[in-house]
Amino acid sequence: MDKLKSMVVVLITAIFFLLMSAGCGPFYYLNEPSEHKAMRGEGYELCHLQSCGPQSLSDAFKLLGIDKEPFTIGKEIQDLDRTHYRAIMSLAHHDFTKITCPPELKKYCYHSGFTVTTITDINELKTGDVSIVLIRSTDDFQDWHYMCYPKYSISEILTYFGDNTKFIKAYILTK
Repeated sequence: MDKLKSMVVVLITAIFFLLMSAGCGPFYYLNEPSEHKAMRGEGYELCHLQSCGPQSLSDAFKLLGIDKEPFTIGKEIQDLDRTHYRAIMSLAHHDFTKITCPPELKKYCYHSGFTVTTITDINELKTGDVSIVLIRSTDDFQDWHYMCYPKYSISEILTYFGDNTKFIKAYILTK
């Protein structure tokens, strides 16, 4: 009996520490808006569907003659995801559901019939290129953003976070 009580205490302690270290993510779901709950019921994270990854892909696809809405693109990206990393990371903070990781973005582009060329110097972009540009803020590690070139000029991209904008990579799409 003492062994059982000991195991119960260890289990309760472990659950307590797990909940305390999980961050604010789980609490979001206690008061989430009904539209978010409905989309999760369908298997999708609404915040991702409305994020910059699907939006920039939609902008680029339009420039390449393909009219596909960001919402549709976001659903297709999530359908291709086998790791469900957004759900796991949302335990730390709900904003992680907005993420489209670069390998995931490239995989979606390949899946959509595009060739992707990665460049690490924004000056390599040329007139006629259509690309998804990844930038981040040097002020806040959480501020990352995708933008479509040439929908946005290089100067607009490089000042998105003001003087704190750092170019990371660009993914040039070709058919």
